Amino acid sequence: MHTTIYQLRKALKEIGIEKPIILVNDHYKLAVPIKSDVLEIQEIIQSDRLNVQEVQKVIELYSGEYMENEDFMWSIQYQQELKQEVFHYLQKFVVSSRRKNEHAELVGKSLEKMLELNPYDEATMYQLLKHYCEQNNTGKVKEVFQTIAHNLKEELGVSIPRNIVALNNNYFNRT
Repeated sequence: MHTTIYQLRKALKEIGIEKPIILVNDHYKLAVPIKSDVLEIQEIIQSDRLNVQEVQKVIELYSGEYMENEDFMWSIQYQQELKQEVFHYLQKFVVSSRRKNEHAELVGKSLEKMLELNPYDEATMYQLLKHYCEQNNTGKVKEVFQTIAHNLKEELGVSIPRNIVALNNNYFNRT
C-alpha cells in the first residue's frame, strides 16, 4: 500500500499537484481538486441561475445519464434524480423565457433536451411542437412530429394525442 501511495504521489506531483495525498487521523486522504460535469450541473441547478450561459452549459454538459455505461445499482436513483433536476431546471427557463418572449433558439434547444430526457411527456411534446410552429420553422415542425410519432406509435403502440395532431395539422393547413 505504501508503495502504491508513493507512486501515486509521484505521478500526481509530476502533473503539478502538490500534496495530493495527506494523512488525516491515521487515514490517507486524496486531496486533489476534481472537476466533474455532474458537479458543475448540480452547482448551476442549485444556484437557480437561469441565464443563457448557464442553461447552455447544462444542455452541453448533460450528454447522457449519470454512469450510464456502468451497471451500478447504487447509481440508478441518482441518475433519475439528476435527470429530473435537469428537466425541471430547463422547464423553469422555458417558462421564464416564454413569458418574457426571449431566447427563442435556446428555448427550442431546452425543450428538445427536455424531450430527450422524458421522451413520453405529452406536455413537452406539445410545447416543443408549438414553439416551432410559432417560430414558423417548417423543418423542425416536421422533425418534431416525426419524433413524437416514433416515440408514441412505434415504441409504445399508442396514438398521438389529439391536441398534438391538431396543432400539427393547423400549422400545415395555415402554411
